[in-house]
Amino acid sequence: MVKLLKELAKIDNLRWIRLLYCYPNNFNDELIEVIKTEPKICKYIDLPLQHADNSILKRMGRNITQEEIVDLIHKLRANIPEIVIRSTFIVGFPGETRENFNNLIKFLQEMRLDRVGAFLYSKEDNTPAAKLPGQIKKATKQKRLDKVMQISYQILLEKHQKLVNKPLIVQVDGLLEGYDSLWVCRSMGEAPEIDPVILVQSTEKLTVGQLLKVKITHLEDYDLIGEIQRELT
Repeated sequence: MVKLLKELAKIDNLRWIRLLYCYPNNFNDELIEVIKTEPKICKYIDLPLQHADNSILKRMGRNITQEEIVDLIHKLRANIPEIVIRSTFIVGFPGETRENFNNLIKFLQEMRLDRVGAFLYSKEDNTPAAKLPGQIKKATKQKRLDKVMQISYQILLEKHQKLVNKPLIVQVDGLLEGYDSLWVCRSMGEAPEIDPVILVQSTEKLTVGQLLKVKITHLEDYDLIGEIQRELT
């Protein structure tokens, strides 16, 4: 992967390289170094962790432990302080006890990931997990999902509040649907379609892909509201 990233970074018209769905057990020092030093690589990592309790990780066949995940997150943050870390989790996996779930909650509270998505485990025919004992009731799964999202939203809100009055370089994605002067933008810290966005007001026509320097003025639910300082391209 390191060789590929270095070659991609040589392409003149390629502005941002974003790493999505990077399995945590495939990281090494060389990969971390190229993310740290190559300006075109977004300081953003999507780690599909799925859970953080060791027994559930084992049942899922993830081949990694919570301790190894924690060590990786600490290493990424130590080497790349501005790194934005995103992950997704499954709640209600067969056999998930209250203790297993509480271990996930504790992990989320301590690690304070920047972006979190969570989903209910859904039983699918002819899959190994569907045959496992300890299938969880839908109502229990929903309560657990609600708790994960509540905690994750609070962490997101606290992190976003620290961005208020801060400048960011953003890229224009286009007009917000239904508006003629409200533009959807994102910085290196937001992946398209899955993360919050940065909204800016401009009666002048902006160009998709254009870079702007904006100052974050306030928050609106999950999203950030910015004020254009100047156009960069």
